[in-house]
Amino acid sequence: MNGQQIIMTFPQDGRPVDPVPSAKTQPWYILGPQTGTAQGQSPGFFHDHVITTAPSEGGFTPFLHGYLVICSPEGISTGACTYNVETPPGGFPLPLTQSVPGYDLRFAADIRAAASAGLVVLVDTGAVSIGTEGPSS
Repeated sequence: MNGQQIIMTFPQDGRPVDPVPSAKTQPWYILGPQTGTAQGQSPGFFHDHVITTAPSEGGFTPFLHGYLVICSPEGISTGACTYNVETPPGGFPLPLTQSVPGYDLRFAADIRAAASAGLVVLVDTGAVSIGTEGPSS
């Protein structure tokens, strides 16, 4: 939230909601760790999360639609996108974006801008989870 670390809690243990409600959702970006300590500590799938808005801001919804942020072929071939190869549970290795010069990936707007520039690809997981957010301390 505004580039600050927050705590996310998933009452359904992080499993997707099934069936997906018709309620408003917000993007939930899953990318490579942005610091030395990943927010998601699943072995083989270390990752961080970025959301668009938090409860204290307008337009918040607890329904989070997941998107993987991976480096595009252009981003990789030009060296403009650095990544960690991570393997989601039951999935296959992915180049999860770690950094793109000129874009602060702690912000949803910068993630979308990097995608518009063709340096990253947003992969729709099709999963919607319910999550609450709060201060990290």
